[in-house]
Amino acid sequence: MSAGLAVATSSLMMYDPVNDRKGGKVLLVSKLAPQPGSSGVQIQVQVEQLLEGFRPGHILRIYPGDWPVISLPVEENVGLMQ
Repeated sequence: MSAGLAVATSSLMMYDPVNDRKGGKVLLVSKLAPQPGSSGVQIQVQVEQLLEGFRPGHILRIYPGDWPVISLPVEENVGLMQ
């Protein structure tokens, strides 16, 4: 089984869906006691490339590995067009 991990903000928004997401193989899924801000599900994923947002305490969005990565149209990249 594979998963896609995406670096996100506290509102689960991603700034660059293509580059803020990396995939990997799911090694372990564990159930822990739920705590505030956590569902109690812990997933261990082996990724080929680590991003800064993969560090402990950061927020990640998790997707099935076969979901497509769709980039935003150029018109929606605010601030990149001058």
